[in-house]
Amino acid sequence: MADKPSKNTQLTEQEELSLSTVTKSYPINWQQQTERVIAGMKQYKIDFGTGRDPESMTARMNELAALNAEVLDLEAKLAQIKDTRAQKRLEVWHLTTSIKTAVAGLYGKDSIQYEALGGKRASEIKRPSKRKKTTS
Repeated sequence: MADKPSKNTQLTEQEELSLSTVTKSYPINWQQQTERVIAGMKQYKIDFGTGRDPESMTARMNELAALNAEVLDLEAKLAQIKDTRAQKRLEVWHLTTSIKTAVAGLYGKDSIQYEALGGKRASEIKRPSKRKKTTS
């Protein structure tokens, strides 16, 4: 299992999946197959003992349904939190660009104040050289 990331790192979707402790070892249609097995066990009164009888299987499916509902709720909350985070990032970015623009307006783009905010001073920007026109 991978180490837990620090608070400042962002995980890609693939990295998040790699942190899972359970690997998928069941078919896509596992639920339909399980429901069919339970129905067949009930129909023909098949019972393999405690934990392997139709009632136990149904109880486990009900527990799983409750867990699925909880996961869906948490995923919805996570999506809402991610949306809020994106909005806050956008607000901070707009504030940042607004401040840089204000400093450029007050002090100019060639000022040390503008450079201190991460701007590139106008005198340090390398201009492309003009090409001579060739006549042929």
